[in-house]
Amino acid sequence: MTGKSDEQDKPEAQQFEGFGPNGVAVLVDCMTTSKRRTSAELRKLFAEHGGELGGNVGWKFQARGVIRVGKGSISEETLQAIARDAGAGEILTADPAAYLILTPPAALEGVRGVLEDHEVGVLSADLEQLPLERVGLEDGAARKVLGFLHALEAHADVKRVWSDAELSPELLSDRGGPGA
Repeated sequence: MTGKSDEQDKPEAQQFEGFGPNGVAVLVDCMTTSKRRTSAELRKLFAEHGGELGGNVGWKFQARGVIRVGKGSISEETLQAIARDAGAGEILTADPAAYLILTPPAALEGVRGVLEDHEVGVLSADLEQLPLERVGLEDGAARKVLGFLHALEAHADVKRVWSDAELSPELLSDRGGPGA
C-alpha cells in the first residue's frame, strides 16, 4: 500500500497565470495529476525566459467562442446574416483563409449548430481566451516571446497557451506559431 488514493492520480484541469518576457500576459491551461509539480516546472520555464509565474493577468483576457469558417464555403454577406440570427457577435474578416466568428461562451455550440445546419464549412469551434488588448513588440522581443510560448507548449501538461503579445503573421509562419 502506498497511502495514495486513486483520486490523486486523476488528471485535473488547472490554469496558471503569469508574465512572460517583455511583460506579456500569459494564461496556461494544463491537465495535471500534480498541481505542485506542474507549478514548479512552469515557474522554472517562466524564470528561464525572463518571466514570472504568478500575478493576476486573467482580467486581461475574455473568454469567447471562436468559430473559424473557410472563406471559400460561403459569402461574407450570407455568413453575416446566418451568424447574427444565430446569436453570434463580431465577425472578423482579416484572415485571408477564414472568417472568425466571435460568440459569447454560452452561445458557441448553438451558433456552430446553426452554421452546420446551413451546411457552412466550419473549420473549428473552440472556447478561447482572447486578450482585451495586444502588446506590440519589436522583432527581437517578439522572437523571444515566441520562443517562450513554444517552450510552454512543449511541456507535457500544457494544453493551451494564451498571451496578449502581438505577433506578426510572418513571424508565426516562420516558427510554426502557437495557439496564442
